Amino acid sequence: MSHHTRFIRSIVSLAAVLSLSLALPAQASRTQCEDGVTTRPVTFSVVLPDNNTYQIAGYFYWRGQLEGKVLQVALHGGSYNHKYWDANEIDGHQYSYARYMACRGYAVLAIDNLGVGESSKPDGDFVTAPVQAVALHQIVGALRAGEVGTSFRKIVLVGHSMGSLQAIFEQGTFNDADGLVVTGWENTPHPVNLPMEVFGPLMANPYFAVPGWMRTIMFYAGEFDPGMPGYDNQDLVGEVPRGLFTYAIGSLLGLAPTHSEGVRGPVLVVCDEHDLLMPVSLAAGEATTYPSASSVTTHVVYGTGHDLNLHLTNLDEWARITSWIRENVGGGAEDGAN
Repeated sequence: MSHHTRFIRSIVSLAAVLSLSLALPAQASRTQCEDGVTTRPVTFSVVLPDNNTYQIAGYFYWRGQLEGKVLQVALHGGSYNHKYWDANEIDGHQYSYARYMACRGYAVLAIDNLGVGESSKPDGDFVTAPVQAVALHQIVGALRAGEVGTSFRKIVLVGHSMGSLQAIFEQGTFNDADGLVVTGWENTPHPVNLPMEVFGPLMANPYFAVPGWMRTIMFYAGEFDPGMPGYDNQDLVGEVPRGLFTYAIGSLLGLAPTHSEGVRGPVLVVCDEHDLLMPVSLAAGEATTYPSASSVTTHVVYGTGHDLNLHLTNLDEWARITSWIRENVGGGAEDGAN
């Protein structure tokens, strides 16, 4: 099936999804463990290649004592902000990766990437994956040095989509994290399954918002709550820097480096069966794009579209990610025990 055929069929089926998504879904009460999760805002000052200083905002999530925990630094994808990692419960189903991991003994730092959310907003063409990687490198250094009040000995980078590109580039260049979790991204070059007739006009602006109907098509397939796209497009959406979007497209086409060949240490690659942007057919070859890694584990999540965290299959995969981090980096505790 051609890309355009898939796209047209997605539009035909979209009306049914939107008809169920117009009203925001009811939110369930949080679990006892989630009520015990502490959140704290933090801001990092970073000096970037233009010799200017910028602010990167983020939010810590943890339960119990922060000291001594393995830290997961979570990096959102394009058209999102840090809230991708802390979505609300819907119809009794949990969608907050940050609170899930906090309940299992980890600390999570969910960042607003440069140009997004509460972080500084330079010219959109300045914000590229290499620039983001420089910012992330300085953030990891600050976390290890205790500049946020706690020194983290072990750190795992966890990315989604363009956030995965940022994490791969940083680790492949600096290798200052202890592990790398990649979701919603493939290094293997492949055609970009996007209707550029839609994105072309959007890219006339240095920052642009992707229309909600387009986000729904790109990000959702398989098993998801019909109310989730409406909630997503109202509460989780963020703008996309043009420079980052252009760089990401170049990387997918094999025209711009990701530096995955420089990544050392363990890597987990999570691919989604129905990902419109990252073909599941390429999953088997992703390990070869990390030739210097100490180990590469690849897993396919069935019944899932691009946004792993926001599908009904998320909890099973989060459990697998938890086990992988425990086995390869350490940390954690029994469910709800820390």
